[in-house]
Parts: sequence; structure tokens; C-alpha cells
Amino acid sequence: NPDGTKTMEVGGKKMIYQWNDDLNIVTQQTEESKRAGEILENLKLGCVSSKDSSDTDIDTNIIDIGSIPDTLTTEQVDLSDAVGSGAFKTAYNLKGQPDLLVVLLKPRYRATEIKKEIGYLKQLEALGIKTPRRYKKITFIDTSMPKPNVKQHGLVVQKIKGAWDIKLRQKGIVPLVGVLDNSNNQTLEDLKRLQKIFSKNSNLCVWDLQGLVAEDGQLYIMDPQYVDMQTNSKHNSAQLDALQGFEQNILKHHERFTDKTLNHIVYIDKEIWGSPDDTLKQKILNDAKKNNNKVLVVYDSATGEKNVIRQPRNSQSLEFETVEVISRDSVSLSADLKNE
Repeated sequence: NPDGTKTMEVGGKKMIYQWNDDLNIVTQQTEESKRAGEILENLKLGCVSSKDSSDTDIDTNIIDIGSIPDTLTTEQVDLSDAVGSGAFKTAYNLKGQPDLLVVLLKPRYRATEIKKEIGYLKQLEALGIKTPRRYKKITFIDTSMPKPNVKQHGLVVQKIKGAWDIKLRQKGIVPLVGVLDNSNNQTLEDLKRLQKIFSKNSNLCVWDLQGLVAEDGQLYIMDPQYVDMQTNSKHNSAQLDALQGFEQNILKHHERFTDKTLNHIVYIDKEIWGSPDDTLKQKILNDAKKNNNKVLVVYDSATGEKNVIRQPRNSQSLEFETVEVISRDSVSLSADLKNE
């Protein structure tokens, strides 16, 4: 062929052979696989992320995408345990890169499917919806096979740490406990943003609407089957109902923390407590005065020292249902406070 490859018919199927300089072997792929590679090659990837997307879990200064080879093997990709699998792709961990995944297309797929999905994700991002980031196109050779010459195509993408998936197709789907445990104020903010987007775009419908709730509470939308901007408003209303239902599930799961009648302990970082802006401090103190069932403890994350600021007279005999920790970040929590 003009590009240096050779096409041969094997078992009634046309296979394309090519020399791989990196591995010093001849690789083979079907015509459809080659087409998929060309599609990925022509897609604009880079560090695509939606407006308002937070990348607090990724330091883009540390991730050197250019250092990742264009051709990956089992030396770089951990095939022992798939992170997730869909209709035409499977996600694996990238060794030595805890913030990244490799998404490989399955052998039996239609090359246009990946192009369609990335197009749908870009549509969602243009509306302000948060999606996982996509970095670069790669090819993969499974060198653990006796004849390591079958080429697969894929993408290097953002790994959403500690994530649990949630189906948002219709109201009434009960989220897994892991989803609810990950959910927090950030999740509620992301849900409100999604609700506003669906309300503003009354004909918007995302087929197979599903998301990921990260360990920090961020909600990402992933794997859309189709983005319809001309749908019947009934479908839009159904998805709004699903988003509102998920919101109610989160509030129900965390209602202990909004129940003022429950005995409650608050640990707050010394630096936050001593901040010149004492808005949070005054709010916590006022809440404790109104409800005489709160214990306030200021802690020093460096030394582990704790100082009780306020407690009810009968605090020694109380059983505490809920514990709240207010810190600058999860890293600064001292080990003994985590255990306690």
C-alpha cells in the first residue's frame, strides 16, 4: 500500500500488516481497526475539559503526556484487572500513572462509534457539562500473547479517583451506597448545574444518561449513547426528574448531618479556626449555642494537639451520632484524628 503497509486476505478477511519500529515486529489489524486509528488520529484531543470542570485531583504539571509512547504494550498497561468495560471499549490502569487510564477499543466494534461518542461528549462540554478529560490517541500491542502482533487502538484519559457510577436515565433508580457515600455539597452543586442546563435547553435529552461520582464528590457525565437537542420535552422532563430524584437520595442519605437534634462533634483545623475571616467560626459557634448537643474541638494537624472549645455540661454521658471534620485538605489530617 502507498503508506508502507501490506494488505493480505487471511481466512476470508482482509488483514493489514505493518512493521513496528518500537517493538521490532510486524503488527496486523483489520481494515476496520485501521479506520478507527485514522479517526482517532484526526480528532482534536489535547487536554479537553468542560467549562467549570475542576481538576483538583490532577496536577497537569506532573503529568507529562508527551512522555507516554504512541505504542503501548503490557509493560505499560495493566491488563490483569479492567477498571471498566462498555459495549465497544475497556478501560485499564496505566502503570506508573495513577491519574490516567487507557481506554482500548474492543476487536469487534464499528470505528465510527468512538468518533460519535467523542462528538457527543464535546456537545455536552459546550453546554457546560463536566466530563472526564481525554489526552492522546495510542496503539496497543499485547506482548503477553504468543504472537504479539495484533494492534488495538485507544485513548489515554483522565482517571476519576474512587469513582462510583450512577444511572440517571429515569427517576426511581436507587443509587449504590458507594455513590451516596461519595456524594457531598460538591455533588449537589454539580447536580444543580445539570438541572439548570436541562431546564434551559428544554429539548435536550441524553440517551443512556449516566455519571461518575468521584471520591471528592465531583459528578462527571460519561458514555452518552446519543445527544438529542430536538427531542420531545417529555424526555427532557424525565431526565430532570431523574436528576432531582438523585438529589433527594443524597439529602436523605446525609440527613443525619442536617438533623439538629442529634448529638454532634465538630473537629476544625487550627488554621481555619484562627483565620482572619471568622465567618465560618461565628456560624459554628452560633449553631452550637442554639443546639446544646454539640462539642467543638480545634486540632493542630502538625502536632495532633486538640483543644475543646465548647461542650455541653453533660457531654461525658452523651453518645454522639455524627462526627464532622473541617480541614484544609484530606492530606493535612493527622493519622490519630483519622483513627479517632
